[in-house]
Amino acid sequence: MTSTLPSFLIIAFSIFLPASLFGCHLVTLTETAVVNNGNGTYSYTFDVCVGTEDTYGFYLSFTGANLISNTASATGPTTGNTIFASVPAISGTGDIEYGDWDNSLGTIFSGINNDCVSLTFTFDGPISDATLGGTQLSFLPPLGCAAITVPTTSCFIGTYTLSITTDDFGGESTWEFVDQFTGLTESSGGPYASNSTFTEVICLPSGCYNFVMLDAFGDGICCAEGAGSYSVLDNTSTVVASGGSFTFSETTVLPCVVLAIDLASFDVRTQDRVNIIEWNVASQEDNDYFRIERSENLQDWSLVETVGGVGTTNEEFSYLVRDIGFNQRINYYRLVQVDFDGTAETFAPKSIDNTMFGKAIIRKTNYLGQIVDNSYSGLVIEFYSDGSFKRNYQQ
Repeated sequence: MTSTLPSFLIIAFSIFLPASLFGCHLVTLTETAVVNNGNGTYSYTFDVCVGTEDTYGFYLSFTGANLISNTASATGPTTGNTIFASVPAISGTGDIEYGDWDNSLGTIFSGINNDCVSLTFTFDGPISDATLGGTQLSFLPPLGCAAITVPTTSCFIGTYTLSITTDDFGGESTWEFVDQFTGLTESSGGPYASNSTFTEVICLPSGCYNFVMLDAFGDGICCAEGAGSYSVLDNTSTVVASGGSFTFSETTVLPCVVLAIDLASFDVRTQDRVNIIEWNVASQEDNDYFRIERSENLQDWSLVETVGGVGTTNEEFSYLVRDIGFNQRINYYRLVQVDFDGTAETFAPKSIDNTMFGKAIIRKTNYLGQIVDNSYSGLVIEFYSDGSFKRNYQQ
């Protein structure tokens, strides 16, 4: 005799299965490249990967700058389905959405493989982090995966792009970036497959480096065993090293990359209706002063305070500014460093949500509409005294 469960019990069971059972932990967002375009804009490339999940779409949000262009669509490697970008996000709370993550309009990721898509975004300034949200394996909201946030690199001045075309023996080819003063290797790579072209983006701290191209056999990568070559571009796309015909190694002395300050951290927070801006500097060179500036739209900036620098030092210094002159909106703060010769460097802004000062949370629910408290972990909807609401991830 065969027994069956009523269909409503099967549906109820599937609704309350935790998302963690379906591989949500396999969702990843990885920065793979960053380029200073030299015209005040910056381009970032990310890999969005989803594990064994049947995913309809996802949205992304970014902190620090405005999105001005993006990859128009994404195609799932296994499904072959294409989903298009919407700016701003239609269903999510982010800056851009691919597909429609809370509607079952066709999957991009099949749930068979750990599929990835590569997406490139261009901004009107550096960004400090990126958030991937909305991925889900079912149209049922409780099965959605929590948003994840990853920091992005701010290494623009020390970014090098290395392109290598290997000869018939790519397994002999390696490279190094070596500190000119310590002799230590800061970054290295290889060996490679034969008769192929490889491109890598290398982010180095400020300093002075030599680029060393090596061949284990001693016949270089051109031209006895194939037409191999290499080139190194700096952050302005200027070729600073190139070649291919050498013996065991070829060394190029690169121009020094020196920052006026080595910014260790920059943080903003609100406390007792005061916005606090803090930053730590590991070293300074010819640093005259800092400016803390505030904006409500990331375009128009006003001076909050000027703080004096200490010229040149390798000693770490900490700074703090308090601001009470802001409106009850989302406020952005940025740090500007100015040299004695007037040269200025502007760092990525960070935001504080001061809209909360004028309203209170009256209740929180999960995506099933059940009331939850601060001990709940997962996606919640916060309802405020002014009638507004906001989706949030609570840990």
